[in-house]
Amino acid sequence: MGTYEKLEKLYIYDGKITKRVDENTPGANRRVIKKYNSETRREEEKIVYELYVTGGIRGIISGIMLKVFRIGDKDAFCWDVYFEENNATNILSIPFTRYNKEDGSIYEDRHSHQFVTRLPNVDFTKKVFLELGKSVTRETKDAPESEREFYFWLKIYQEGNLILPYYNRDNLPRYTELPNGKYDKNEQINFIRNVVLVDIAEKIDEAQKIISGREVDKHCNAPKDQFIPTNNNLTVGDIPRKEEKK
Repeated sequence: MGTYEKLEKLYIYDGKITKRVDENTPGANRRVIKKYNSETRREEEKIVYELYVTGGIRGIISGIMLKVFRIGDKDAFCWDVYFEENNATNILSIPFTRYNKEDGSIYEDRHSHQFVTRLPNVDFTKKVFLELGKSVTRETKDAPESEREFYFWLKIYQEGNLILPYYNRDNLPRYTELPNGKYDKNEQINFIRNVVLVDIAEKIDEAQKIISGREVDKHCNAPKDQFIPTNNNLTVGDIPRKEEKK
């Protein structure tokens, strides 16, 4: 992926792009997050300070990596998306899977779904513009402020045009209804994961060859020992955590 003059790690919180900074940074917002301690095997609170990034992110998507982290005693996943522009790069961490605390079921984060379903329509040799936001729902827009409900959205633009989703309910695997009336979403989650690690990874690598005019190492997917073939017989736990790699 080259050598960059500037490397920034960015996160998503409350419909905003954020950057972690020192406590004494002017304008920094204080937030408490939960972090899994591998030594104590317990979830602990950690204070972070952040600045909100305005104006979205612009650049060529030069890589996407699947990262594993812990939420309590469970594995969770996020995408690290590399945006390259002017010899610098921003890495945006987009949550992929989340857990329902009530029943322990797994589901895909809304931002991940909105992002991945649009990727097949992106030209990875050209810059994109990504923005996030939070809007009040149509049903509660006239309600008192304390009773309003919100939804989070993610949009991708390229050459001034809004990128529309390629995948939708017509071409995605359906949820499987369980005897208890709940739904198993693993098949769709695994399908989405394979779209990125197989199909999109190849497209990004081909785009990088065109841009650089030479062969490049694969950097858009998981390491070779974590490479996922396209099939529907996988579970979210198939990718080993970093400490389990040999």
